[in-house]
Formats: sequence, C-alpha cells, structure tokens
Amino acid sequence: MEKSWRAQALFKAMNNVRGQLISVLNLGMTAFFVGNFAEAKAAGECGLTLAHAINSPVMEANALANLGAAERELGELPQAIEHRQAGLALRRPLGQPADLGTDLYDLTLA
Repeated sequence: MEKSWRAQALFKAMNNVRGQLISVLNLGMTAFFVGNFAEAKAAGECGLTLAHAINSPVMEANALANLGAAERELGELPQAIEHRQAGLALRRPLGQPADLGTDLYDLTLA
C-alpha cells in the first residue's frame, strides 16, 4: 500500500485529479480487503469529492459503492444504504450491467 500512497502524493503534486481519484479508490479497496474499514471509508469519502471535482458519474458511482461497503462493515447501515442507492441511481443509466449487479447484490447485504 505504501507505493499507492506515494502514487497518490505524486498525482496530488502534479494536480492530476483523475490520477488522485484512481489512486484513492484503489487504496480504499485495498484497505477494505485487509479489514481496515475506517481507512476504506475515508478513501471512499475522498474519492467521492474527487469524482465530483472531475464530474465523472462512473467514478462517482464507484466511490459511492466503496463508501457504502465500508460503512456497512462499520455497522453504519443507514449511511451504507443511502450511498449504495445513490451509486445505483448513477450506474443504471450508464449501462454497466456487471457493476450494477454487483452493487445490487451488495445492497442486499446492508
């Protein structure tokens, strides 16, 4: 994860918001899979802010999905459901059936 944090810092220094976004979403997923749900949540929140900054519905949906998954694991179910539903609302018109299916399944876990 250290290399990912360095990449995040480099993208920030270059003012490359898209690079920052991709890095922070990757960091969040890594944190999630190693059980660091608080860090995953923080990464999801940061990713959501960055996705808004570049006006990317695809990346915003990804950030919302990651954020909701972390919140679910932290027992923050109302927020998890809200964020997962917001991500689904963005994803439906994008025509990404695999991601939509994954998000729908994950929502049932909350």
